[in-house]
Amino acid sequence: MDRIEVYKEVLKEELEDRATVINSDFPDVRMHLIHNESLTDFILIRFGWHEHSYRHHVVFHFQIIDDKIWLHQNNTDVPIGEILAEKGISKSDIVIGFIGELERGLEGYGVA
Repeated sequence: MDRIEVYKEVLKEELEDRATVINSDFPDVRMHLIHNESLTDFILIRFGWHEHSYRHHVVFHFQIIDDKIWLHQNNTDVPIGEILAEKGISKSDIVIGFIGELERGLEGYGVA
């Protein structure tokens, strides 16, 4: 299996696992993983009712572009880049897209 196929599988498994977690403080709010057929786009969303408010937002958004994993959104305190690195994805192949270009490489992540 080539490197990018491994990356796709790691992303899919990690986000599928996270989608099964139910927050006891928000039992009616669910997680749902959305990905395209080619497994180059992954979006984990949270949605549902909490008290009298409907919640709907992106938790994580990843995209594979030019053989790198771009993290476009992380609305958690989870160091997801570190977790992916522990699962065998090279930090230099993870681009933190929501951080400015000059700062991206400071933690060892990819710059583009």
